[in-house]
Amino acid sequence: MIDRTDKPVTFVGPVTNFGARYGKKEYGFLMLQTAGQPLKLEYPSKLEALQARSTIMEGQNTFGIQTNHVLRGVEMALKQAFKEGLNQAVGGQ
Repeated sequence: MIDRTDKPVTFVGPVTNFGARYGKKEYGFLMLQTAGQPLKLEYPSKLEALQARSTIMEGQNTFGIQTNHVLRGVEMALKQAFKEGLNQAVGGQ
């Protein structure tokens, strides 16, 4: 059974080098909360990014996602579910 609480659910992607394509070292990760846009968190070093992710992962209703592709799929599913819920709330339009 799914526990439906009022607290937001948070999904945290893997630590990534966002600057790798440009030969830079810009580490960080994407974070997504229920019905929200992804938030890109950047840090000056990989160690700081890993520590920040670890701290965030200690929160309630927080789930680690192994790849950014899966995180994107979760984002799309949440947006679709939010849209369907909104349509039902306004009379199924």
